[in-house]
Amino acid sequence: MPGLLAYSIRRSLLLLVLVTVLPGIAILLYSSQELEDNAVGEVEGYALRQVQSMAAHHERVLDSARLLLLTLSNTAECRGEDLAASQALLDQVLKHNPAYVGLALADVQGRVRASAPPAPPEDIGQESYFLKARASGNFATGQYLLRPDRQGVVIHLAQAVLDDQGRTRGVLVAVFDFNHLLRIFQDTHLPQNSVLTITDASGMRLTRFPETEKYTWVPDLPRMIERMSGPAEEGTFLETGVDGVRRLYSFKRQKLEGSPFPYLMLRLGIPVEHALAKAWSVVWRNLALLSLSAFLSLALAWLLSGFTILGPLNKLVEAAGRLGGGDLSARTGLGHHRGELGKLAEAFDAMAQSLENREREGLEAQRDIQRLLKDKTDCLDRLARCVAHEVRNPVTTIGGLARRLLNQVEENGTSAEYLKKILTDTQRLEKIVREVREYADLPLPCPRSEDLGLLLADVAQPFRPHAEESGVNLVCQGDVGRAGAVVAWVDRRLLEKTIRVLLANSLEAMPQGGELRLGLRKQDQAAIVTVSDTGRGIAGEDMPYVFDPFFTTKTNAVGINLSTVKRIASEHHWDIEVDSQSGRGTTFTLTIPLLPGELLGVEGEEGV
Repeated sequence: MPGLLAYSIRRSLLLLVLVTVLPGIAILLYSSQELEDNAVGEVEGYALRQVQSMAAHHERVLDSARLLLLTLSNTAECRGEDLAASQALLDQVLKHNPAYVGLALADVQGRVRASAPPAPPEDIGQESYFLKARASGNFATGQYLLRPDRQGVVIHLAQAVLDDQGRTRGVLVAVFDFNHLLRIFQDTHLPQNSVLTITDASGMRLTRFPETEKYTWVPDLPRMIERMSGPAEEGTFLETGVDGVRRLYSFKRQKLEGSPFPYLMLRLGIPVEHALAKAWSVVWRNLALLSLSAFLSLALAWLLSGFTILGPLNKLVEAAGRLGGGDLSARTGLGHHRGELGKLAEAFDAMAQSLENREREGLEAQRDIQRLLKDKTDCLDRLARCVAHEVRNPVTTIGGLARRLLNQVEENGTSAEYLKKILTDTQRLEKIVREVREYADLPLPCPRSEDLGLLLADVAQPFRPHAEESGVNLVCQGDVGRAGAVVAWVDRRLLEKTIRVLLANSLEAMPQGGELRLGLRKQDQAAIVTVSDTGRGIAGEDMPYVFDPFFTTKTNAVGINLSTVKRIASEHHWDIEVDSQSGRGTTFTLTIPLLPGELLGVEGEEGV
């Protein structure tokens, strides 16, 4: 019990400590959400700045291409007729501009006259960028196209070459390679698994870094296009990429002056895991600190509770256990000035002292009652012996003389009738004297170890014929007749007499037949013997006097048998109870302790 109490109180204390930690957990969760929001905001801003920078760089590349082609268009090599010089110039320019995969110079009909790197003659006279540049005499941009070698996407940029009169005499063409943006992506040193995607207005993915070859010139994800097609030209969103990785994306729609397409869509995606890594590292650090604090608090609560609470409480529980076990001298031993526990200990000690005083008073009162009962019994014994001695001889003499006179008078005369009446009453007086004599001469109990199951079966057997004649069904229940089931220390003769009296009393209560039940069972450290009948029962007003000497409701009875049973039970330290309802039967219950004779305060088997 103290262990259970300690566990219960410690568990309550630990729960209380845990409850006090809950606000800290709530604050941690709130702050973690705030940190997460801040981290996401920072990453979104960073990604948006990066994609803006890349869009600006792309635009600068195109501006540089415009300036480069314009400059070349004014050189003597490109305006003259020396194709070898034009070829050499284009080779030198391409060597110093790795963003381009090719440079070419075409005449006004679209025939390529010089190209770097050198290539077979080609006719570009029907290309839109050529026609636009020749017609306008200025810079023109073509569509984005997949390179024939499928190593990436290119865009053709064209600039008209004018003569001194401002007439178009040829067109310079530069082929810009989108893979050039890969170097920008790599130089930015973005987080791992970040992706840069450029998509045209029709939803075709022009390039993607990394895995350029796998995702170049393939349709973009519809959900991505939808995210970037709103009214805003730039922004951020959270989405899952084609590779299944969830990322924070920033995008920008870029419009290029003079291009045949409305815009390009550039987006940069940074993994959510990376975006939240710093925030979660702070959260986990704070969670670890909070857990350590909670653990230390729990450990201190566990240790201190043993000294400040559980120690005194265990003493209280121990004292209560001793008190409950019958030790009325049990005290807590705690000071009565230690707060609430001291008050509790003071109340307990006062209660124990009061119980001890009442127990002492009760024992004294019980001894007085036992003394009075013994005096009453001794007085009744003396009275019974006196009655038996003083009445038996005159009754015997009267009976003998009445029999002799009956033999001397006429058999059917009035005198004979009188003498017969005298004999009948004399016999009744002799029965009263005999039963009173038996009550007065009851021996002191001499207990032995007896098998109650076999003993009760032996007592019940002689009653079966009489029960059958009276229409009564005698039933043995429980352990009656079972050898070794219930063994107790009893005086066999007195117990047999007790059971015979109860069985006879029950049979007399069922003149019209019924059921008589004799039961035996073991309960804790006692044997329970029951005798039940279905007879007429005992009236409620007669119940208090059932065991009183000479009380009877029968016309031809003395009223001493149940008194004898009560006396045997008292001297054996048995308990006997009766439960009866008028018209529904009666049950006598005899409780016999399974204790050795010396514990009953009488001599045991060795003393016989």
